[in-house]
Amino acid sequence: VLFVITIDPKQSTTSFASVHHISQFPEEEEVLFSMHSIFRIRDVKPMDGNEKVYEVALSLTSDNDKELMVLTEQIRKQSFPNAEGWSRLSLVLAAIAQSDIAERICRVLIDETPSEHSANHVYNHLGKIKCQRGQYEEAITLFRQSLELRLMSSSPNHLDVASSYNNIGAAYSHMGDQRTAVLFYTNAVQIAQEVLPSTHPHLQMFKRNLERTKHKL
Repeated sequence: VLFVITIDPKQSTTSFASVHHISQFPEEEEVLFSMHSIFRIRDVKPMDGNEKVYEVALSLTSDNDKELMVLTEQIRKQSFPNAEGWSRLSLVLAAIAQSDIAERICRVLIDETPSEHSANHVYNHLGKIKCQRGQYEEAITLFRQSLELRLMSSSPNHLDVASSYNNIGAAYSHMGDQRTAVLFYTNAVQIAQEVLPSTHPHLQMFKRNLERTKHKL
């Protein structure tokens, strides 16, 4: 693949510079772009009719590219906007099936997290990663650790507590222990009914999980 890049310095403030004078291959006239550079694909075509070699025409995006701004905002909304920093990164990595890296980040966060409130979210996220891998017993242990911290830092009828009960119920259900799952799902529904309106999506989800599991008994 040969990339042909078009740059209009009037349209973008993205940093780039020629490095041919310090390159090991000065004849190549290399250009170095900053890491956050974003390019738009303008065209893809075979070179001289050769189906094995393609030429890709790229252009450096402008600072006021409306389509890019809309896309960036949508990505922000879909990439766990309520989380921050490394915690948010671990959530995004887990969502794109990079659970090994996500788990390593979570382990570091647990060691460095000063507050119980922050730690309970990390344990909860680790539990979800274990569920993704089918490691349900480990997931239950992590969900229980998260639940203990949540009960220490908030009221017993807090929505986060209900979420922990729901997660534990899901893990037991995946393991085939539907009776235990029903107990935890029931706790989640009871708490959610106290703090949420009847039409709230979280309450509806907890109820669906409970009813679905009851049918498996």
